[in-house]
Amino acid sequence: MTHNDTNLSSINLFLNSKFANEKVNGKTANCKWYLDRIIAPAPHHRILMCITDCELPYSFFIFNSKNNTLVINKSGTGNITYTLPVGNYNITTLIDAFNKTTDTLYSAGITASYDSRTNKISFAASVNLTLDLTLSTIKEELGFSTASTANVITGDNMVNLAGLPNIFLRAKNIGVENYDSNSSVTNTLAKINVDVLPLQYIFYRPTENVYAKVSDRQITSINLALENEDGEQIDMNGQDWSCTITIHYQYEREAKPYKDIQGDIQGDNVILEVKETETKK
Repeated sequence: MTHNDTNLSSINLFLNSKFANEKVNGKTANCKWYLDRIIAPAPHHRILMCITDCELPYSFFIFNSKNNTLVINKSGTGNITYTLPVGNYNITTLIDAFNKTTDTLYSAGITASYDSRTNKISFAASVNLTLDLTLSTIKEELGFSTASTANVITGDNMVNLAGLPNIFLRAKNIGVENYDSNSSVTNTLAKINVDVLPLQYIFYRPTENVYAKVSDRQITSINLALENEDGEQIDMNGQDWSCTITIHYQYEREAKPYKDIQGDIQGDNVILEVKETETKK
């Protein structure tokens, strides 16, 4: 896509959550900045927008308040609910947390184990158990996608303690024409790969700057949110992040009718044929 083919200069917006005018619900992952100077191009111009860099601390947890509940139905007792303390875990510390003697699973006679050969977790008791797939928010990380009933229940899938693979930087108040895996228009400006370990910095530098067309005719404020693929806001645990938005302008040309396009192609071919004939002579 050609861009900046006008006399209007480009703009860089250097945004930092630390200096946001508003943090939605007090969270640094959803920030609003109000612009002193409105971005409003001249008539017959459109706005193009791209995230050209971003810096994020890996300050979020693998297990948070949205994916740390385990509910197991124990025959003759009913549902046993266990809440995993929020944080990062490896397989050893995770199994230790499930088997903690002061918590609900141990008190109910349920023990957890891990098979390193299959990378699967099991829960065992002296009577039948059934993992509640509706109430358990931790089921995907533990590898349970189907409900079975037995005195030993094992996840049908592998355990996944890798955490978030990507962070989606989304514009909440600006219309852009990008698409997601469902072929639906999305307000995602950047998909940021989480390619570092916890407590390190994620530096996003796109290999190619692709500018999305903005449907808004003017921009008075910018509301950006850090979300996962399901649209859930990421808990940055109070840590700040920053990004650069680069804005170009593009002149809006009228689309040519198909006949005119064909005429141009035919005309070019005629000129090309004449040149080839002259070269042969």
